[in-house]
Amino acid sequence: MLDAYLREKPEAWLTKKAYSPIRVDEEECYISGETMYIPVKNWFDHTNMNEVRLEYTVNGETQKVSIAQSIEPHKEGIIKVGGISGSPDSVNLKFYTSDGLMADEYQVDLNKASYSFTPPSDVTPTIADTTEAVTVSGDEFSVAFGKETGLIEKAEFGGKTMITGGPYLHVTGMSLGDWTPDEEEGIQVTEEDNCAVATMKGSYANGQGVEFTVRISGNGILATDYKLTTEPKTTSGLSEVGVSYDIPFDMESVSWLRDGLYSAYPEDHIGRNEGTALKVRKNSDTDPDRYGVTPSWPWKDDMMNYFVWATDDPCNGIATNDFRSMRENVYYYNVNYGTEENAPRISVESEKASVSARVDLSYDYGYIDDRDPRVKYDENWAPYDSGSDYAGTETYSTALGASCELSFEGTGIRFIGSKQANVGKVKIYIDGEFKEEVDTFNELGGGDLKQTEIYRIENLAKGTHKIKLETSGGHANCIVVDAFEILGNENVTKKVVSKLVIDNQWYYPNLGWGNYTGRSGTLAKDKTGTATIRLTDKTNMGKASEASLSRVRVSEAEEGTLKVDYDLRNADDGMEVSLQWYKVRVGDPDSKRQAIEGATKAALSTDGQEGNRISCVVSLKQGDVEMASAASNSVQVGDCRYHDIVKDSNEFVFEGTIQTDSNKSHTQNAFGKTVTYLMADQASVTYTFTGSGIRWLGAKENNQGIASVFIDGGSSPEKIDLYGTTGTGNQVNEILYEKTWGEVGEHTIKILRTGDKNGSSSGAYVSLDAFIVTNEPVQVTGVNLNAGELRLAKGGSGRLTAAVLPVDAANRAVTFTSNNARVATVDEEGTVTAVGAGEAVITATTAEGRFTAVCIVKVSEAPVGVTGVTLDAEELNLKEGERGWLTATVLPKNTESQDVMFTTSDGAVATVNAEGEVTAEGTGEAVITVTTVEGGFTAACTVKVAANPQSPVTEEDLEKAQADAAQAKAAEAAAKDALNKANQKVAEAQKAAAEAEKLAEEKAKAIAENQKATEQQRQEAQAAQKELETTRAALAKAQAEAKKAQNQLEKLNFQAKKMTLSKVAGTKKKTAKATWKKVSGATGYQIQYALKSNFKGKKTVTVKGGKKTSGTIKKLKSGKKYYVRVRAYKKIGSQNAYTKFSSTKSVKVK
Repeated sequence: MLDAYLREKPEAWLTKKAYSPIRVDEEECYISGETMYIPVKNWFDHTNMNEVRLEYTVNGETQKVSIAQSIEPHKEGIIKVGGISGSPDSVNLKFYTSDGLMADEYQVDLNKASYSFTPPSDVTPTIADTTEAVTVSGDEFSVAFGKETGLIEKAEFGGKTMITGGPYLHVTGMSLGDWTPDEEEGIQVTEEDNCAVATMKGSYANGQGVEFTVRISGNGILATDYKLTTEPKTTSGLSEVGVSYDIPFDMESVSWLRDGLYSAYPEDHIGRNEGTALKVRKNSDTDPDRYGVTPSWPWKDDMMNYFVWATDDPCNGIATNDFRSMRENVYYYNVNYGTEENAPRISVESEKASVSARVDLSYDYGYIDDRDPRVKYDENWAPYDSGSDYAGTETYSTALGASCELSFEGTGIRFIGSKQANVGKVKIYIDGEFKEEVDTFNELGGGDLKQTEIYRIENLAKGTHKIKLETSGGHANCIVVDAFEILGNENVTKKVVSKLVIDNQWYYPNLGWGNYTGRSGTLAKDKTGTATIRLTDKTNMGKASEASLSRVRVSEAEEGTLKVDYDLRNADDGMEVSLQWYKVRVGDPDSKRQAIEGATKAALSTDGQEGNRISCVVSLKQGDVEMASAASNSVQVGDCRYHDIVKDSNEFVFEGTIQTDSNKSHTQNAFGKTVTYLMADQASVTYTFTGSGIRWLGAKENNQGIASVFIDGGSSPEKIDLYGTTGTGNQVNEILYEKTWGEVGEHTIKILRTGDKNGSSSGAYVSLDAFIVTNEPVQVTGVNLNAGELRLAKGGSGRLTAAVLPVDAANRAVTFTSNNARVATVDEEGTVTAVGAGEAVITATTAEGRFTAVCIVKVSEAPVGVTGVTLDAEELNLKEGERGWLTATVLPKNTESQDVMFTTSDGAVATVNAEGEVTAEGTGEAVITVTTVEGGFTAACTVKVAANPQSPVTEEDLEKAQADAAQAKAAEAAAKDALNKANQKVAEAQKAAAEAEKLAEEKAKAIAENQKATEQQRQEAQAAQKELETTRAALAKAQAEAKKAQNQLEKLNFQAKKMTLSKVAGTKKKTAKATWKKVSGATGYQIQYALKSNFKGKKTVTVKGGKKTSGTIKKLKSGKKYYVRVRAYKKIGSQNAYTKFSSTKSVKVK
C-alpha cells in the first residue's frame, strides 16, 4: 500500500475504506430544520463515537464539532449535527480519532442528481461519396470512412484531427488480428432520422465477424453500436470488452465525472470521482523522475516505472499514472487537445454511467509479429494467444525439424520468443548458413519468460536476408515464435500508438485486495454493445435534481394498524406516489412475498395478517413511467416463536439416525445456522407444544425425499415431497408444512422419513430447520421476591410479593410456605406474621416448573420502632432533563426497619426511583414524598423544574424516537440477559444456602446429641452457622439484583407500548372528557392539558385504574381552546414507568 518512498498508493485508500470502523448509511442521511441526521454503525472495538471528532463542510464552509451522541462499540445510532441551514446538495463528512487520524470520509449527496447531454441536432449532416471514401460533415466536424478499410480513416473538429482509425472491437483476452471489410457490404452510409448512419460489416483475422453501426448527428455525436455476427473463439474470462478508436498522441489531458464505488476519495487518488489528469507532469522537464530519488509529487504523477520497464525503454515515461488509469462508470470522459476551456476534445458520454474509458498508450517498436504473413511456416505450426506475448499472440511447433522463414531488409535481426519449462532447442540459419543452436528451455523455473530475446545478429551487409528457425529437440521438440525486430532499416517506423478505449464490460479482480467482486467479460454470437462519443469544444452535460424516495419505514400507528412514512424529494407537480403493501409468512423467504390485494393506502389494518411479515413498497410515477421506488422494513404481526431443531435439544424426541450440521457453508441462511437431517429410513422427530399453530421449516433440495407428517398421533399422515432442483449450499429454507387450530392447545407433530422419493431425487433425506409455534403461551422461567430478608418484631407482620418470570409468562400462580411456623407463618397472599423470636425461611414456589425464591425472616422479641423520617433537602431546583438526588434518614437510626418508598405528586414534572434519584421531566412543580414502610411516617421535598433552552424536547425529537428503536431493542435484550444472569445467581445462591443450612443443622444436631462435644465439633458448628449467614446474605443480594433486573425489563417493555388518544370532547360547561385506548398492564393514566400547543403552563389529571378508558378534566375556562394529550403509567416496584405521550388533540370548552 506504500511505495518505496512511503507514499500512499491507490490501494491504501481502498483498504482503508474496506476496513473502516465508521460506517455511515449515506442513503439514510437527511436534514430536518437545521439539523443533519447521520445514521452510523460503530465498528470500533473500544471507541465510543462520542470520542470521535467530526469535520463537516457545507457550501465550502468547514466546521469542526465533537459528537455528542453516545454510540458504543459494535452498536449503531444516529449522529445529530446542528447549524446546517438551507438545502445543500451535499455535505462532506470527515471523522477523526482523538489522536488526529482521519478514520473515514464521506461526501453525502442529499439531492439525487441526474445527468443529461445536449441531444442530437435537428440538422442532418451532409454525406459526400467519392471513389475512395464517404465523408460525413456537420457543425465544425467531418468524419471520413475509407472504402478500402471499411473504417474511419480521419475525423476532424475545427480543423484538428481527432480520430485516425476505428471503430474496433476491443477485447482483452482474445487476439483479433487485422480487420477485413465484407466485399459486398463493407461500408454503407445512409440518412436516417436527421443522422448519417454508417454500417460496417467484416471480420478479423481470427475469424470473428462484427457489424458496426455509427449514427452521426449534425452536432458531432458518434453513437457506435456493435454486434458479433459469428461465434467467438473465446467466450468468457475476458478483462475488457468494448470499442476503441485510434486517436492522435498530442492530447494534453483527460477529465471526467464518474459514479464511484465510494463517495469520497483523496484529491490525489487516481479513483477520484471527478478530476483532470495531465499526460505530462508539470515541470517534469526540470524535475524529472530519477531512480532512487524521493519524488516531490504524489504517486499519481509518476511517469517512470522502473519495475515494469527498463530505464531506456521508450514505453517508460510516456504519461503519468493518473493519465493512464481506467475510469469506471463515467458520465463523461474527455480527451482534451489543449489547455484552454474551449479546446477541442473527444467526449465519451453515458447518462447512466454504464461504461469505463481510458486512453491506451503503447510503443510500436516496428516488430514483425508472428501472425504477419511475411513469416512463412511449414505445416507443423499452430497459433496460441497469450496476454504476455507481443501483440498477445505466438506461434509454436512440437514437431522435430519443423521450420519457419522470414525474409527482411536490413543489417541485422532479433528473434523474440519465450523461455519455458516445456520447450527445447532451435537451430538458426541466416541466408542458408547454420549460425547457432539455442536452447530455449528455462531451467531456472519461476514461470515463462515471455518476449525474451532468443537470438540476435548484427553487422550484416545492407540488403535482403533470410532467417530460418528449425526445432532441434533438447528438453522438448517445441519452440515459440513471438516476433522479429529488423535492425538497420531506416524505413521501419517506431512510434507511440494511442487509442481511446470505451468498455461495456471490465473485470480486474487482481486489483481488489480481496474486496472486489465482479463478473468477467463474456462474448457470444449476437452479443451487442454501444459507445457514444462527441467531437466538440464545449461542455454538453447538464445536471438536474432527480426525484427520489428514501427512509421508507413501517411502524405501528395504533393497536391493530400499521402505517408507512417516507421522504420524498424533488418531485414535480405531475408526479404521483403509489403504495403497495406486501405480506410473507413468517418462516418463508422474501422471494415468496405477495401483494396484499387492495392495500394501497398509507395505513393497513393487521386484521387477518397474524403470522405474516408486512412491508410496503412506495413508488413515484409520472404517468405510466416509474421514476423511483423504495421498499420499507418488515414488521411481524402476531406471536410466532422459533424452536431450532438440533440433535442435542431436549425439546424434541428423535428416533433413528439423525445428523445436525452447524455453522457450515450450507447452513448460513438457516435459523440458528443449523440444519438437522433424518438420515435413514424410519428416522423421525416428535415435538409436543402448546399453541394455535405449527410451521415446519426446511429446504427442498435435489437429494431430499418424501416425509410423513403426523398430527396429534393421527394414523393418516400427510405426505410432503421435499425434492427441489437446487443442491445443498444453494437451498432456500421455507415453510414445508403448516397446521392451525382455532384456539390455543397442546398438540404433537411427528415428522417421519419414509425412504420414498421423487424419481428425480438423488436421495431420500429429510431437512429439518426449525418449528414455528404461533400464539405459544410464554413458559415460566423463574420467580423473584420483593425482599430477600424481612426483619419483624414478635406480633408484627410484613408482605412478600412474588414476581413470576418472565413478566409475560402465562401461568403466574405461586404458593408460599414457611419452614418454621414457630417463628413465622405466611398466608396464600404472601402476608408474613411474626410468631416467635428466631429465623424462618419463607419459600415462594411457582405452579409451573416448581421454580422457587426464598426470604429469610428474622423475628426479634424487643423491636426498636420507627419514629420518623427526614430528607436532606426541602427544595430541589432543576432544569428539564437534569437529575438530582434525595437521601432519606429513618429515625431512630438504630431501628431495624430502614425500608422507605419514594413517590411523586406529578410524574409529568418529576419522577423518582427507589434510590431517591429525581429526574426533571417537564416544567412545573412536583412534591417528592418519602414514606417509611413501618409506621408510614413521611417527609417531603418540593422540586421546581425550569425550561432548559439548551436541550428542548421538540416534536422532531419525538418523531425521531422510531429511529432509536434498534437501541431500544438492544436495551431490552441487555435487560433480559441481565435478568437471566441474575436468576442464575439466585438459583446458585439458593442452592448454596440450602446446603449451608443443612450442614449447620447437622452440626448443631451432633452437638445436641453429644453431651461431651469436643472443642473441634463446637468450632465446626460455629463455622457452619457463620457460613449459613454468609450464604443467606449472598442469597438476599442476588434476589435484590434479580428484582432490579426484572423491574428494568418490565419498565422497558411498558415504555415501548403505544398510547392512543381517540378523542377529546366538551361534555358540559367548563368540562372536557378524554377517551383513549386501554394499554395492557397499566396502573393508571395521566391526562395533560394546556392552553398552548407547546404545553407551557400545563396541568395534569391522574386517572387511577389500568382498565379505565376515559377521564374528565374539570374547572376549565369557558370558550377557550385546550390542547390535550395522555400517557399511561405502571407502578413497578417503588416507582412508575411511563409510556410516551399520545398525539395531541384539541377541544373548545363550553
